[in-house]
Amino acid sequence: MAGRTTGGGGRGTSVAAQPPLPLTPSAAERLDIGTLETWLWDAACAIRGATDAPKFKDFILPLVFYKRLSDVFDDELAAHVETYGDPDVAAAIVEEDHADALKTGRRPIVRFYVPRAYRWDTLRNHPIDKTLGEFVTLAMRTVAWLNPDLQGVLDVKDYNERQSGQRTLDDDRLAGLIEVVSRHRLGLANAEPDILGRAYEYLLRKFAEGQGQSAGEFYTPKEVGNLMAALLDPAPMTTVCDPACGSGGLLIKARAHYEARHPDQKGKAPRLYGQELNPTTFAIAKMNMFLHDYTNSIFAIGDTFRNPGFGVRAPGCAASTTSWPIRCGTRTTTTRASTTTTRSTASRTARRRAARPTGAGRSTCWRRSATRGGRRSCSIRARFHAAPAARARIRSARSARASWKPT
Repeated sequence: MAGRTTGGGGRGTSVAAQPPLPLTPSAAERLDIGTLETWLWDAACAIRGATDAPKFKDFILPLVFYKRLSDVFDDELAAHVETYGDPDVAAAIVEEDHADALKTGRRPIVRFYVPRAYRWDTLRNHPIDKTLGEFVTLAMRTVAWLNPDLQGVLDVKDYNERQSGQRTLDDDRLAGLIEVVSRHRLGLANAEPDILGRAYEYLLRKFAEGQGQSAGEFYTPKEVGNLMAALLDPAPMTTVCDPACGSGGLLIKARAHYEARHPDQKGKAPRLYGQELNPTTFAIAKMNMFLHDYTNSIFAIGDTFRNPGFGVRAPGCAASTTSWPIRCGTRTTTTRASTTTTRSTASRTARRRAARPTGAGRSTCWRRSATRGGRRSCSIRARFHAAPAARARIRSARSARASWKPT
């Protein structure tokens, strides 16, 4: 197999029964969804037998994501080489800019920085000397450390893990998987973020089918997701939150629905928020967002009931341990499957005014509740004051009980 040798002095030995692959995929390659799905399925077949089928995604998805990061970085570095005219100068500028960005907290000139020692071609050509899994894990953890946004996303999987003293994925199978992933380039010009994300969801769906009822923990059928997105119909400059987001598919469909309905207002697209309890699924959700290029999304990990990641902290609103990036008084519409979207304060105010009681039965509770950040603590009393007939029936019942005497 091209580009890889075994350890212990052997050279050119074939890793697995894989067909010869080109060392460098075509830079002009343009992937469609069918090609991507077939490619990901071949990657799963490369490690078949090493672990249970539902766990294939835990090994494949991080590698696909890592190759995407490396290829995009190569594209961005090539653009800087054209600007500065020298590869060494461009590499030095990018490296120094990234170091300064880490110190100052600003955004660097590249999306994610991948050092020369851990780029994809180095990983692919690493010898099979029983340290390949350790090197892959080290590469991912180093890149995650250099890019704080990737911490808890790229550094979750250990490719050197053992069960009962044996490697879960030995070097031969891991090398075969890396070769399959190397078949196609995933740079900015090779695949749109949406197409790559759709293939990503395809792999999730294929292995969700093998988990029966537990598949719903990380994948919702696309028909249900599309229906929920249509019902929510998020407006410009709103937020969408899923407190049990799984892999983030419902959030992505809500954003895609908005972009389809407002193609000329993508700059005002809803911001996505999610929380997930399972660390592995949380990492998959964030990878999914990066693959769709929704880099401004915010996710929290933990139990939504015991430790909600998002809450309101604004004047007149209930306090929370974490901040919620929407103004106090906005309305949240919740669906049964936990995806939420905010509505404007103006529409809520209009509904409140329309529901106010009029005439002599109007209660001061409405005026008091309007000053409490939209919390209708006195709404029950307001409805009571707004119903004279009901009050008359209650007084009649009370007088009847007072006049009753035992015989």
